[in-house]
Amino acid sequence: MGFVATGGTIVESNPASPRIGSRPLGITTYGGLVASYEALYRSQPNVRTVVDFLARNMAQLRTKLYRRLSDAERREERDHPLAVMLRHPNPRVSRFEFFRDLESDLDVFDNFVALKILAPESGRRALLRIPPQHVEPLGSNWLFPDGFRVTLGGRVLELPWDRFVHLKGYNPTDPRWGLSPIETLRRILSEEAAAGEAREQLWNRGARASAVVSRPADAPRWQDGARERFRQEFADAFTGSGPEAGGTPILEDGMTLEKVTLTPAELEYLEARKLSRAEVAAAYGVAPSNLGMMDSANIGDARAAHTGLYQDTLAPRTDFTSEGLALQLLPDFETDAAADDLYLEADLDRYLRGDFLAEAEATSKAVGAPIITRNEARARRNLAPVPGGDELITPLNVTTGGRSSPADTAPGTPGLGQASRKALARGAKVDLPASAANYPPELAAYADTHAAVLAAFVDRQSASVLSRLGAGDDPAAAFGIDADGRMTRWDGELADELAGVALAMAPDAAAPVADALGADFDLDVATPWLVNNARIAAEAFNEKTLAGVDDIWPAPLTAAGAVEDDDPTITGVFLAAGTWRAGALAVDRVGVVGNFSRSEAAAQAGATTKTWRTTSAHPRPSHSALNGVTIAANARFSNGGLWPHDPALSADEVGGCTCVVEFTETEASA
Repeated sequence: MGFVATGGTIVESNPASPRIGSRPLGITTYGGLVASYEALYRSQPNVRTVVDFLARNMAQLRTKLYRRLSDAERREERDHPLAVMLRHPNPRVSRFEFFRDLESDLDVFDNFVALKILAPESGRRALLRIPPQHVEPLGSNWLFPDGFRVTLGGRVLELPWDRFVHLKGYNPTDPRWGLSPIETLRRILSEEAAAGEAREQLWNRGARASAVVSRPADAPRWQDGARERFRQEFADAFTGSGPEAGGTPILEDGMTLEKVTLTPAELEYLEARKLSRAEVAAAYGVAPSNLGMMDSANIGDARAAHTGLYQDTLAPRTDFTSEGLALQLLPDFETDAAADDLYLEADLDRYLRGDFLAEAEATSKAVGAPIITRNEARARRNLAPVPGGDELITPLNVTTGGRSSPADTAPGTPGLGQASRKALARGAKVDLPASAANYPPELAAYADTHAAVLAAFVDRQSASVLSRLGAGDDPAAAFGIDADGRMTRWDGELADELAGVALAMAPDAAAPVADALGADFDLDVATPWLVNNARIAAEAFNEKTLAGVDDIWPAPLTAAGAVEDDDPTITGVFLAAGTWRAGALAVDRVGVVGNFSRSEAAAQAGATTKTWRTTSAHPRPSHSALNGVTIAANARFSNGGLWPHDPALSADEVGGCTCVVEFTETEASA
């Protein structure tokens, strides 16, 4: 058989292969009779059980239309005409019925055919299902039909292919038309039909005595009518609803009562029926356990069977259906270019979730914060919304980049915000003061972490502010100053990032003190102070950046040549913020968070004294004077601070300081 390319389409040069008109309409049974696929669905309980099971479960899945906005974002298009059509495919058929029939046709015939029509009542596009046994593909193209012939009620209708929706399975003989799974089950169903008829003959014609009464060979001969009288009396008393039914008969003349039961071989039809159902289920890709064929040994796997149903059985079917419908229906509503970002998808997710509590816990841990608002939670309980209930509440111990979730109570969970991770991944570097190396090893690494956070933040902030300044905004508008004089967006973002690093750092900083004093460090107690301090630091950093822009406004946004640290341009202000200013704040943050965490650990452990220790080779005179001084744990040192980097200290006492404080349980020396 040869093929030639004509007009870009492969066609058959010698169309002598069997056409659809000669395709089998059913299977030949053991008796030589041809049973159509629809007749087998009607007469074979195992086929109907599996087909109905799949159809019901597929019909409950909602197929939705989405528009892809980016690689990570999409939007449901509920008002799109195609989405409306799939919710109301036909004015006289519900959505559930339509998709149930779609799946049933695919399971019985491996084909689904629907005619595209205009609903007479509304004038909207609709779909009219055509039973596949009344449809025949037309044309000589062996790959794709040119049209379809529909024969119904003695009427013949021939229309081009684009007037139909046709979903089909794989057929190695005729690619234009699906091959029914029932055809593959031919032998099994034929055997089942033969076994069924044999069982029917057995029950119709076979003896069904469950017991017999026998008399000894030497018993006296029955008198006239005695045999019939005994039989009638026995039947009246012990069979059916007789007064002695279920009791023990009292026999005479040495009679015995012998039970007659069917042999195990004769009862094997029960196992045969189980095997037949399992074979049919396997042909359709359904686990027998989903059909109730689950014994006590594996009944605990019901949840796994449920998950497997949606992941392994229904998921491929929904992809097949969704992609086929989108391919054949989207062109009726959109141009090719407009349809590129539109796609259909069945909502499997809600069936794969666990119960609400398990789902909420898992999702909250995954995203690191609460996932629904108070009003959304109230709506689940049919309660009215409350004012302010549409805002997500983030507990103080959960910040962007902090704890992994509100349920995570183990301290020391390392975490960074998204921007921080990106900055670290690209190796963002900041000019860190040399003094950063003077910190203890458990703290020194966090200087680089803070620097990465600040560099990434300044990158985002400068891109946004420079864009708005270039569009004509003044600095206040460009930085998003609100009516209360607050820089809500930038202060909030940086505070979250700094708090995230602080919450990751605090347990590491506190560990040496807690271990030395034989106590545990409770991060929950320290969290409110750390979060509030991060907010103060973020606001101060942003205020200085805004002041730098204000001081030179309206200056050029960028320089013509290379940008230096002291460049009098807006870009120069951000360059300074993202390099030496970020480095200075990074070192300062390590000192603040580290010393506070050590002090908090000592307080929790009940330490009674503390000692100031310098770490640099050339400390400032006031700190040299404090080196080795031990005082009560709750007292202030002579410079006014509870510990190095105490926010109560002046800038001269804090800037560049890398001193630490040690805690003991000895008496104060000064």
